Order: sequence, then C-alpha cells, then structure tokens
Amino acid sequence: DPQTPLQRDLDRLARRLGVGVVALSAVIVPLLIVQGRGVVQAGLTAVSLAVAAVPEGLPAVVTLTLALGVRRMADENALVRTLPAVEALGSVDVVCTDKTGTLTEGEMRVRSGWVYDETLDVGGDGSDAGDGGAGESDATAVENEERDSAPAGDRFDLLFEIGAVCNDATVEEGDPTERAIVAAAADRGVDVEALREERPRRDEVPFSSERKRMATIHDDVVYVKGAPKVVLERSTRVLGPDGPTELDAETRDRIAAQVETFAGDALRVLGFAYKERTDEGGPEENLVFVGLQGMLDPPREEVRSAIADTHRAGIEVKMITGDNALTASAIAEGIGIDPTVLTGQEVEALDETALRERVDEVDVFARAEPTHKVRILKALQANGHAVAMTGDGVNDAPALKNADVGIAMGIRGTDVAKQASDIVLLDDNYATIRNAIRRGRTIFDNLWKFVAYLLSANAAEVAVVFLASLFGYLVLPAVQLLWINLLTDGLPALAMGADPGGDVMDRTPRDRSAGIIDGEMLGFIGGAGLTATALFLGLLWYTLDGAASVTPYAMTMVFTGFVVFEFVKLYVVRWIRGTPALTNPWLAAAVGGSLLLQLAVLYTPLNEYFGTVPLGLGDWLLLGTVFLVGAPVLVLVGWVLKRRRGGETGAVPERVTRAGTD
Repeated sequence: DPQTPLQRDLDRLARRLGVGVVALSAVIVPLLIVQGRGVVQAGLTAVSLAVAAVPEGLPAVVTLTLALGVRRMADENALVRTLPAVEALGSVDVVCTDKTGTLTEGEMRVRSGWVYDETLDVGGDGSDAGDGGAGESDATAVENEERDSAPAGDRFDLLFEIGAVCNDATVEEGDPTERAIVAAAADRGVDVEALREERPRRDEVPFSSERKRMATIHDDVVYVKGAPKVVLERSTRVLGPDGPTELDAETRDRIAAQVETFAGDALRVLGFAYKERTDEGGPEENLVFVGLQGMLDPPREEVRSAIADTHRAGIEVKMITGDNALTASAIAEGIGIDPTVLTGQEVEALDETALRERVDEVDVFARAEPTHKVRILKALQANGHAVAMTGDGVNDAPALKNADVGIAMGIRGTDVAKQASDIVLLDDNYATIRNAIRRGRTIFDNLWKFVAYLLSANAAEVAVVFLASLFGYLVLPAVQLLWINLLTDGLPALAMGADPGGDVMDRTPRDRSAGIIDGEMLGFIGGAGLTATALFLGLLWYTLDGAASVTPYAMTMVFTGFVVFEFVKLYVVRWIRGTPALTNPWLAAAVGGSLLLQLAVLYTPLNEYFGTVPLGLGDWLLLGTVFLVGAPVLVLVGWVLKRRRGGETGAVPERVTRAGTD
C-alpha cells in the first residue's frame, strides 16, 4: 500500500534527524579530541547529542493519537475503514452529498395528489399511516366539484390504488418512497393486502435509475409509476372527468406545469398511469395518464446548522440528487445551500473543460446519475479540490473509490458501496460528516501540537548540548536527556492526543501538500528553541560561577529547568492552536504526575543514578525567575504565529453565504 502523507512526513523527518545527528557528531567528536577532552568524553557527547535529537516517543504518540481519534469517530457514528481518511478529512474543501436520508430524514410522506385539473391535499404522517388496512382519508381541499361519470374521488382512488399495487414495499419495510405511497393508499382507505391479492402480479419491468419507471403486469391491466416526464412521454391519453381522452399538447403542458408547482414546494413528484392488456403496444406504451403524487422528505432538523458549520470551516457543500431541478433547488435553499442548479442532462452536454468551469459555480446537481457523480468528482479534483463524496448504491462505488474521502451510508448503503468507501456513516446523517471533519481536523491538530512541542524541545536540547560542548562542558549526560524525553514524550504527550480540539472549524482546510511540518511549526520550533537555548545557557553560565567543569548543582539546575519549562511550553502550544487551557483533565493529571517523578529524581536516592542534587527554595526561586522571563517570550512567539494564521479563517464564495438567508 502507498504511504500516507503523514507517514511520508515522519519518514522524511527521521532521515533528516539521522543525517543531522551524524553531521553534528562528525563535527563535535574531532573538535573535542583536538581540545584534549579525550575520546570517552567526545563519545559521550556524541551519544548525548543523538539522544537529544531523536524523538523516541513520536511513533507511540502518533499511533495512540490516531487510535483514540478513530475510536471517538466511531462513537460519533463515523466508522473509519482506512487510516489515510483521517488525514484527508483535514484537507477536504468540498463535500458532495446525496440528499435523501443524508440531508433529509429519509422518510417520504405523500402530501399532495393530482388528477386531471383537480388537487388533493393529503394530511397526516404517511410514515405512521397504520398497518396497511383501511384508514380515513384526510382530504382538506378539492378544487373542482366531482363529476358524475368519472368523479374526482374515483380517479384519486385509482391513483392511490396504482401506487399500492405497482410497489414492492409495505408500510413498515422497503424503499422510503414506495413505503410512503403504500401509506398514502392505506390512508385513502385502500386495503393494500386485499388489493394485491385481488390483482396478482403476473410479471414486472423493474425500476432502474436509467429507466426511471416501474411497471407491473396483471391479468387484465398494466400499472406504471415513475418520473412524471418519463411516464408522460409514454402516455397517449389522460384520465379526465369523462374517462380517457386524447393527451394533446395543451394538456401535456398543464401536467408539466403542475409538476413544477409541486416541485417548487420541495415535493418529489411521481407520475402514475395504466393500460388495458388488450390495448396495442408493449406494456409501457400507449398508457393512460392518471395523475401525480407529491411527496415531501423534510430536511433533518440539525442539517442547516451542520451546513453552516461546514461553510464556516471553508468547505463548500454540493448536493447531488436524482430529484428534478425545482425540488432540489427548493430544498437546497431551505437548508443553506446555494440553489443554483445544473441538471444531469446539462452535465452530459458539457465537455471536460466547460464542466470544470461550472462545477465551482454550482452547488446543486439535479436529475443526476452515478456516472454524473464521477464526472463531477473528476472536474472538482482537476480544479485542485480535495473532495469527500457520499454514496449508497452499487453504481456509486467508482465515485466513492476515486474521491479523496469516500463516505458510504451505513443504513441504506449496499455492501459494495461500503467496501469502496473510506468512512461509513452509521446513521446516514450529514451532521455526522460535519462531526467527522471536525474530528479529523482535531486529530491532525493534536499531532501537530505534539510534533511541534517535541521538536522544539529536542532542538533546544541539541543546541544546549552542542554549544556547551564547544566550551568543553558536558552539561546534560545521556541519562538525563533520556529522562527529559521520557517525561515530556510520555504521559503529557500521550494525554495531549486526547485533546478535544479548539477552533478547528474556524479555519480553512489544510493544504495537503504542505505536510505536518509547515511554516507555522518551523516558526514555533525556531522561536521556542532559541528561547530555551538562551535561557539555559545563561542559567548554566550563572550556576557554574567560573567553574572549569560542570558541577552537579549546575547540571541539576539546567536539567530541572528543561523539564519544567517543557510543561510551560506545552500549554503555549495548545494556545497557539486554539485549544482552551482547561479542557483536558488527563493532561493536567499527566503534568502533575511527571512533576512528581522529577521531584523523586531530585529528592530520593534515585539522584545518585541521575547525577543530581537536591534543590533548595532559593534554587526554585531562581528557576521561577527564568520561567518568568521565558514564558512571555514563548507567548509572544505564539501570538505572532496566531496572528499570521488569523487571516486563514474559513471562507467560501459569497454565493454560498447568500443561500437560505431571509
């Protein structure tokens, strides 16, 4: 498998540290020997430099941070299948999402019915319409009076009967759209079970995304339902008040206008038709158009705020749906997505260059098919975007596989879609995508903080050991450097991997090509490293008081100063990344425990093995003075870095911010 960007970063860091240690040793060992310090001391200095430079705890902390983050994502209903997805989430700047069940509740409810020039407003909750037996219709308005020969009530009865029979669902089980149609028929008073037994299905032409329709063949009749345009194209007559009449151009226009009216109310519209088995043509030809059913799949309550959070994080949201353009636009505007629409047919008409220009301007793609998803994805990636793509069907697998982050639906998704994805949403909810992005950014942020904290400490240790050795002082032996690294790379660093995150959703997406060691980190390593180096070389000079070699007291002061100063720096690093100080009780416990271990090294018989001596109150006051000087400098470094990053807050085009506003 190819390495992830993080793995490549860490490998590159390891190589550079290795080369740097060898280069420093090649300089310092001959120099010390020439100065007459002896081969042993020169060798010990080289070992100390190597120990100071190598971040021993880095692999363990990186692994644990990723593991903790992935577990938390699973607790938040986002199951990570591939580890690179965690890194990629931090750089995603476009989310392409399905509508049904992700942005909406996924529970369709029939709200309106229409037969030739008469409308029925259907109340109640179709998803809770009972058990498929007889029920009470909640008809609140019928525009025209019923006609004697073919009353509107009879035509509405037929409309709902076709929906109940040309259907594979029950009220409780099946596709959400088909369940809603069955529930509406039950509300109308149709005994669905009895009707299906009365008109047994002899054959069928199943629905597909390409055909956009379904037909069931019975003893004496064929029932058809599907996209209104598709059903209308195959109809030659319409069921009017006086029975079937010719479907002329004017009538077709009136039906199309009614479809647009329903769609403008954010309803998904299906057309229904029938034909006698004795009529000429195939089972889906020469149909009698009966009417329309308009269904509402309401947006999830939390989705509008989730989309607002995503926009604030500098991420565009693009809705890809099979609904018609008016329905898709109405729903998009209601949840805060720019309602400008591009249809699947228009996508097909565009060449690759033209599509690349359009995909950045449009956030809603209607009447889209799985092949359109792939083209939209490739156009966005060609424009330099890192794209997260959702999907649930078998045909969505290519788009999921080729996306920077493929996100499958855990409830309604197929096994093929899940296997092609990087993340599976266990609740099919867009808000979970928002949470996963936040968690992915937090994981990367915690890694950034740890690497910056660790490398700035190592840089200071190397600088102090190297510069002091030039004057003949072995200030920090290997055992003390290992202890410093153990305390700083150990419990506090591990606890920082559990940080809850700070202002991660108020920033633009991370540049994936920049790597974890970016300009901000290098600035902190340089600023903090120089500060610590100056402080502890000054402390060494002060405590030596002209001695020819490093005394145990001077060594202990520098050793203890390094340990405590690292814990001060720990909180500065978190502040730089916008993490509130008191949000991680594990970190406070880890710092307290590490300080107790350091005191044990100073005031117990362990000091014999570390070459340290107990410090008095005056010595701690001196160290406190050093920290009072160094801490403001660290804060200043952090303030400069935060200010440089201040202009990188999330921002998306103005057309997005206008969507859904009053």
